[in-house]
Amino acid sequence: MTEATDYTGWKSAPLLEVVRSLAVSVAAGNHDQADNLAAAARELNWRAHSGRTRQGPRADSGLPDVDLMRRVTFESSGFLAVPAGEIRRAMGRKSLAGFNLCSVPAELPDEDDVPVVLYNGLAVVGSLLGTIARGEDPAGAYEAVEDLAVHRRPWPVEY
Repeated sequence: MTEATDYTGWKSAPLLEVVRSLAVSVAAGNHDQADNLAAAARELNWRAHSGRTRQGPRADSGLPDVDLMRRVTFESSGFLAVPAGEIRRAMGRKSLAGFNLCSVPAELPDEDDVPVVLYNGLAVVGSLLGTIARGEDPAGAYEAVEDLAVHRRPWPVEY
């Protein structure tokens, strides 16, 4: 995997467009951009959750699936580029969704060394990645992320 670009100095609006563009690219099979997608999505998601503290690593649990989920959720703030084979070895027959994890592309490639982006499916930016990875219209998810990360509008409350 390659060294990811540092997106911390980017303005939020261009960063959102970079995340969208990279997600489309990685979902289409441009796996060499997985590190950049994870880094850009991580930074954008951080901005959507302004005021929250960044979380660090957790002690190994001894369970490969739990430890992978912890790496994504805590060490990588919800977005991590990981080789497909590592995901298969850690998860075995278990579903990513059971750990609130999703991937771009939506289906893991057959080649073990191909990087994919694992992300927390409950993350704000995760909704955008998910719609793109599944080939759905991302307009609503894009607008929701834009409201939170770019315009700082509060998340709408629905009852």
